[in-house]
This record gives sequence, structure tokens and C-alpha cells, in this order.
Amino acid sequence: LWDRGYQEAQVRPRRAVDASANTVELTYDVRTGPRSVLEVRGYEPPARLRRQMEAAWRASVFDAFLLDELALLTRRYLVSEGLLRASVSARVDERSDALEKRLTVDVEVGPRSDGRVIRFAGQAQVPASRLERLVTPEREADAWVGGGELVDAVVRAYRADGWLAASAMLEAPEFDGDQASLTITIDEGPRFHVSAVEVED
Repeated sequence: LWDRGYQEAQVRPRRAVDASANTVELTYDVRTGPRSVLEVRGYEPPARLRRQMEAAWRASVFDAFLLDELALLTRRYLVSEGLLRASVSARVDERSDALEKRLTVDVEVGPRSDGRVIRFAGQAQVPASRLERLVTPEREADAWVGGGELVDAVVRAYRADGWLAASAMLEAPEFDGDQASLTITIDEGPRFHVSAVEVED
């Protein structure tokens, strides 16, 4: 059903046991839901991105959350293509007869950034090289769309070293021609030390 465009299809099995006849009857209740149409305008999504969007549709419970998820998936993918200034919006339209449900994702790709860099500011006690190793492709893409995965990883790294009051903030991206930069500002705070450990019998 999913392959036929019914992303909201549900299949519920029922099992009935007849002990006298020593048989088990399996029944499957199928609810196809409306025919699902996913339309992306302004950009042709590759097959991999479309599959991710369809999977998000199948897993979604509320349309509002789904629209946010589709926009986020699209923006993250566009980051990997250097389209850091893309604008993405999504909406849902359902026919009055409930036979078709259409999700439309509108994309304005904006100018391409051929170079991009993530910088750290405010760090003194943790080497920048260590912080740079925290920048995985997934965290980088999330940071460029305003997510907090990289910031959270930085804070966890500090606190693991005893900087329990450390905090970090993602600044707004800056663009200069086809170059883009993103800064994470760190407030290290004081370092905490364990002065003594007492063990009582």
C-alpha cells in the first residue's frame, strides 16, 4: 500500500483460536486511508530525500509535526548541497471526500555557498581541535538549520571534563558572497573539582 501511494495505510491483525477444532484464524483489517500525494515545488528532490519524506509521513501522527519534519528534512539535505539560505515551507490539503491527501513542500533555494565553516569562540580550556572533532556531518547540517545537536555535544564535552556550568550558544549564520560561517559562542564558567571523597562504614 505504501508503494501505491497510501502513506497513512494501517493493517491490524486479529487472531481467533478455536480450541475445539484445534485451529487458529488470522484476520487482517486493512484501512487504506486517503491516497497520499507528496509534491515538492521549486526543487527536484533526489530519490533518497523523497524516501525519507515518505517514511516521515508514515511515522507521523499529527499533521503539524509532519509539516515541520518535512521542512527540516528538506533544509538539512539542501545544506549538504551548499544551499544554506534556502527557504522551505510545507502545507497539507485534503479533499472534501477524504479520498486524497496532498502535502506540498515549497522550496526557494536561494544562492549557493561554495564554502562554509563552523567556528568556536570563547573557548580557552578545551582545544579547538577537540571541539572540531565533534562536528559530524549530521550535527553540521543540523546546526546550519538552527538545531541544537552540535551545541549539546559541545556542552556535554565540557561537563564531562568538570566544567559543569559551561554553556554554548549558536549565533546567526553570516554570509559573504559565496562564503558562509557559523559561530558557536562558549561560556566555560568555573571548573569544578572533587576535593575529597569520604567512605563511611
